[in-house]
Amino acid sequence: MSIQTKLIGVIILLLVLAGIGVAGFHYGDTYGTNAERVKTQAADISRQNTTIKTLQAAAAANEAKAMADAAAAQQENLNHEKEIADIRARAAADAARRVRIDPAKFCPGHPASAAEAAPAGSDGQADARAAFLPEPFTGDLRQLAADADEVTADLRTLKARVEAARCFAP
Repeated sequence: MSIQTKLIGVIILLLVLAGIGVAGFHYGDTYGTNAERVKTQAADISRQNTTIKTLQAAAAANEAKAMADAAAAQQENLNHEKEIADIRARAAADAARRVRIDPAKFCPGHPASAAEAAPAGSDGQADARAAFLPEPFTGDLRQLAADADEVTADLRTLKARVEAARCFAP
């Protein structure tokens, strides 16, 4: 074996070792880069899973609150309807009753009647000597009072809903 053959063998051996080194470096670089990507992706997936669980819990809590608010609103509607029905029933019951007045205050030419209490068990509506407001005035006054009671009931309900929802709370 000549020196040239030995030299070519050493050069080939060095080239093979350099190729193995380059391949090893490339494999190590790729493996290390992929390992870092896996760690980063695992952290991202964990963070996303935590966020998803938090959002699901918040959505469940919001759904439960919405159902409770809907039930409370429905109960408030029922209470409001009952209150309006009571006001209208009271107005209907009072519609036939007359309003007693003092004739001396409204009719200065007539003498004042003696103050007499209505007999027990009576509301004084059948008393012939009593003076009453005319029926159109009485009806109008009672209707206005019923309307005012309904508006008051509406405002009371709206105020309760606003306070319950705390829509305008600071």
